[in-house]
Parts: sequence; C-alpha cells; structure tokens
Amino acid sequence: HDYLLEQRTVSSLSPGVTLPNTDMLQPIAKGILHLHLALSTTAQTATVLDKLRSASLIPIGQLCDDDCVALFSKNNLQVYKNGKVVLEGKRNWNDRLWDINISNKHESANIILQQD
Repeated sequence: HDYLLEQRTVSSLSPGVTLPNTDMLQPIAKGILHLHLALSTTAQTATVLDKLRSASLIPIGQLCDDDCVALFSKNNLQVYKNGKVVLEGKRNWNDRLWDINISNKHESANIILQQD
C-alpha cells in the first residue's frame, strides 16, 4: 500500500512496531496517506514497515494529537474531528485491527494503537 503515499521519503528515525511474538518491524519509508481533508498533514503521515505488505499502519496517537477523538467498539471505529466523523472502519477479525477505506480508492489501511 506504500504506492498510495505521496511525498514518500526513506525513514529510519520512526519507531518500529513490536509484534505479539516480539518480532520487530522496522520503518523503511514514510509519506502522506490522504485520509480526509479535515486532517493535518502530520495526522496523515504513514510509516512503511519492512515485511508488512498487506496494509499501511496509522498510529492512532497522530489522529488524537490533531484534535480528533477515536471511538473504538468491538466491531467498529469512528474518528471525529470538530464533532464530525472523518474516518470510519470495521474490525478485521483475521488480524484484530480496524480497517478503514482510503477515499474512493477501494483500498484499506489498518489502524493500530502505537505508543509514540
């Protein structure tokens, strides 16, 4: 999904992601993933991780730092900004993450909870 990124740059300074089995995925690039016009560029910055080819990961903290409120339920995700829904997603029970549609491109991204 990194082909959807604009302003793609090589990145080794972003934090990696630790998987449940303690394997670590390292960042190899980052870029802008257009999610919604109301979101800042910083909130839409996605990190490309080595060995992860099925989705783009968006740290939920970036959205919250952009004054968004994320509401997770067992099956759904809604992200609000200024009282309006800017992102919606469904729980993917295969990986237990929430998938969101990216614009009208019929692609999806996984959102994970990642500490900064």
